[in-house]
Amino acid sequence: MLFSWGELYNARVGDKVLVITTMNGKPLPATEGPYALRSLSDTKSGPRHVKWLNRIEVFTVPK
Repeated sequence: MLFSWGELYNARVGDKVLVITTMNGKPLPATEGPYALRSLSDTKSGPRHVKWLNRIEVFTVPK
């Protein structure tokens, strides 16, 4: 899954992108993994949801 800088920082979509570590005060269930990512503001069906998130990379693209 990929989010652009503009999507996360300059658009409303980024306001509701969450990295989830707990559910109801407890670690995520084994079916979700230790971390999950959800985009709560997607307007199309099948919102972006990543189970078993294991890495977040932040990098710049050469100009």
